[in-house]
Amino acid sequence: PVDRDRLQEAVDLVVVRHATLRTVFVEGPDGPRQCVLGRMAVPVGTGFDDGPFDIERGPLLRIALREEGDGRRLDLLFHHIVADLWSVGVFMAELSDLYAGIAPPPLRIDFGDHVAAEAERLSEPEMAARRGFWTDRLLGADLTLDLGAGDGPSDLAAASRVARRRLPEDFVARLRAGGESLGCAPFAILFAVFAAMLHGRSGARRFPLGVPVANRGRAGSERLIGDFADIRLVVPEVDPEKSGRALVAAAGEALDMAAHHELPFAETAGLIRSLRTDPSLLPLQACCTYTRQA
Repeated sequence: PVDRDRLQEAVDLVVVRHATLRTVFVEGPDGPRQCVLGRMAVPVGTGFDDGPFDIERGPLLRIALREEGDGRRLDLLFHHIVADLWSVGVFMAELSDLYAGIAPPPLRIDFGDHVAAEAERLSEPEMAARRGFWTDRLLGADLTLDLGAGDGPSDLAAASRVARRRLPEDFVARLRAGGESLGCAPFAILFAVFAAMLHGRSGARRFPLGVPVANRGRAGSERLIGDFADIRLVVPEVDPEKSGRALVAAAGEALDMAAHHELPFAETAGLIRSLRTDPSLLPLQACCTYTRQA
């Protein structure tokens, strides 16, 4: 059986460790302002409201321990402004350790350190250079893919879809073997296939795509709870006259280029909209990602 009081104590300790779980967003004259509170109660209930969060009062995390058959189930609901998918794993690992009486190691940095480091790394001169690089890369590209999914913003709700597929183990094994043979990551092969599929559907040869990234390259960030995730701009070039091997190589080059000239999604969105004749369209019409699950 789960000791509810002990679980609550463990939750309280995780909240104390991570400032993002004690953060609220208060409306100010210049828009919402982030405020980190010294304390934040996150009660473990028997259920929770799945309605909108109150970002001005918090908490931006809901937890419920529910009876289910002969056992119990722990449900978590995070507001995306304070946690990404990686953060859920961090939360559960620390919660399990603290419930078992094991103290997690001290955090080397906090989310505020990450924000400050990002601001310094992406200073205006650096950002100007990256915007210039991607502007040149996007000139002449097909910035709008004709996928036959709708004619404008009014169709977004009906046209937008997320497709998830669990890949069979034997397929993943062949994918890894193919990556070793071609000297690339398995994702480069999947990305090449995805880009080729979009080319076949739209006729476009060079176009912007998004690749979600964890954005946790700084030492210590892997143990933090926060919204680190971002979408990286990738501009593949698909030549239907080339072999599959050449398409995979081109996809790998495009992914490497994106990694060396990364641009935050807010900058990507603004740049693409500035180059389009219709800035009301979604900045990126398609994204491709590949995750490992236990």
